[in-house]
Amino acid sequence: MKLSCVVPVYNGEKYIRECLESILEQKFSGFEVIVVDDGSTDGTLDVLKRIERIRVVKSKHAGRSAVRNIGLRKAKANVVFFVEADAFYSPDFLADCYMHFRDGSVGGVIGKLEVWNLSSVWTKCRAAELNARFSDYRPFTGWMYRKSLVEEVGGFDESLNHGEDILVGRSIRGKGFRIVYEPKAVWKHKEPDTLRKVYRRAFVHGRELVAYYKRVGYPVRAVVMDLAVFGSLLASVFYVYFFLVFCVFVCGYLFAKRKYFLFIEKKFWLHLAFYLVSLRLVFGLGRFCGIFLWLFVR
Repeated sequence: MKLSCVVPVYNGEKYIRECLESILEQKFSGFEVIVVDDGSTDGTLDVLKRIERIRVVKSKHAGRSAVRNIGLRKAKANVVFFVEADAFYSPDFLADCYMHFRDGSVGGVIGKLEVWNLSSVWTKCRAAELNARFSDYRPFTGWMYRKSLVEEVGGFDESLNHGEDILVGRSIRGKGFRIVYEPKAVWKHKEPDTLRKVYRRAFVHGRELVAYYKRVGYPVRAVVMDLAVFGSLLASVFYVYFFLVFCVFVCGYLFAKRKYFLFIEKKFWLHLAFYLVSLRLVFGLGRFCGIFLWLFVR
């Protein structure tokens, strides 16, 4: 057994079949597929019963980190690939990633993330964002790892809802191992297709990352910048010149992201500008909310 594919899933009846088919049809031999159901309440288990060549492990609803750790313990191979249930993978994905483990200095590998559902202008904006990021990507976390290393760092932190994968990658790099980016290994992920869904994910992500920051330290510069941006926006209600300060921040932010506009049609440039700025504001608002809850509620 060369490779164990661990697939955590929760209420994934609408997409789990496509995901698993993309894994089972890989041009790679000597791998197992372990699907860990996180207490799904929809028809996920019924779908899984009709799919062959997989091993299904049932769990009470415990969150994605917990079920990843369950799959890690069940894995028989020395290399483990943590699959996203709402994604599908290029036919050579496993082979393209696995070959890097011939180098003993490599601890993990990650492929190129693209958008699965280009059905709305907002998923097109997300695609431009991802394509820009991965055009010169420097990996800080992975999805395929040496099993022994993930076990050494304690697996995925089950107290975290966001950032748990980053923490694993950070810990493995801290042991002197490299994480490699393989651009030929493409995986496509389902993305929020409405602004409401986009904002909800950004807000929750910002709020929940505070628990991760408590482990590794707060991004002081980013928080200070958030304070300056929100402060100037609020102050503009009383003094119009502060709105000009806010506009300067916006222009500076868009200038820093100018490469993103190379990856989308010109007719969507205004949409992309609005997407980038508003998403950054919602994320920052979520981060403030997380800090507030940590300081005053807990």
